[in-house]
Amino acid sequence: MNTEADWDLLTKYLAGECTAAEQQQVQAWRQADARNHRLFEHLERVWAQSPQDFSQAQPDSEALWQRVQVGMRRESPFVGVHVNREITPELAPALRPQWQQWGLRIAASVLLTLGVGTGAYYWQQQPTLVTQQTQGQQQKTLTLPDGTRVWLNEGSKLSYPTAFAEERREVTLEGEAYFEVVHLQQHQPFVIKANGTETTVLGTSFNVTAPAAKGVQVSVVTGRVKLARPGQTGQEVLLTKGWTGAYDPAIQQVRRDSTSDLNFLAWKTGVLTFRNAPVQEVVATLARHYHRDLRLQAPALGACHFTGTFERQPLDKVLQTLALTFDTKAVSQPGFTTLEGGGCQ
Repeated sequence: MNTEADWDLLTKYLAGECTAAEQQQVQAWRQADARNHRLFEHLERVWAQSPQDFSQAQPDSEALWQRVQVGMRRESPFVGVHVNREITPELAPALRPQWQQWGLRIAASVLLTLGVGTGAYYWQQQPTLVTQQTQGQQQKTLTLPDGTRVWLNEGSKLSYPTAFAEERREVTLEGEAYFEVVHLQQHQPFVIKANGTETTVLGTSFNVTAPAAKGVQVSVVTGRVKLARPGQTGQEVLLTKGWTGAYDPAIQQVRRDSTSDLNFLAWKTGVLTFRNAPVQEVVATLARHYHRDLRLQAPALGACHFTGTFERQPLDKVLQTLALTFDTKAVSQPGFTTLEGGGCQ
């Protein structure tokens, strides 16, 4: 049984009609989440009280059942309808099959003892998990339930609930994303789980890179962030603007360094900046950004240095700039481009 409430099974359980296997299913559901346990305890109290309340009520059974059915099948709030029609004991058993009478009994009890507002709260579906995913050369901009904005880079996946828990806001990331986290007055922490780490913030903007089954890198733009491995003493670092935290699974260590990569947000901004960078590094950055295999014919060219900024420029324009700067020539082949000749000026 998953973490969502199976109303048919719960009513069978409360009515004492479950098989041994179904009883185990209900118990597993109760233990899966503290909210499930609280909901079940409440339903038990309602069920125990329902015979007294039901005997004193005069509901419109047909109208009420239609709303119960909608609520059980679509997880919509219940709406109570009462008229002056009397239900006789002889007529009641014929209204619905037995399992439907269980649903009618518990729904009517919720309506009569709690009122529509409170009943809707206890009967609403548990928050479900939403997964947003991008393919190659595709990006998405998301707004989470708390107002936090997320820019999801290509080949990435973000999972989050339709409503965050009271204790903390938790999401799971595979790939790369930039977060602008909303600060809440109740100081509800925002947690990103990725590759065995947790990045915790209260309100800030930062970039998280977490390729599947690899390490994690967190670069902070504003605010304050903690990168940690849960349950591992000493395995955490505090990060502020200009600092990057990284987790290396090969040595199972979390470390902190000043942010040296000027282009860690280029995928989001479209701006590439180089300051006295080796051409070999420039070419590697361009290859990642433009998804093109770029090669240097002359190894000596890779040791030259380049300073410049490209703002949303197509690759051919960028390569033209490098060719003019270093007296080289960009030659395109099927599947790759080679910078031929050239040298430091």
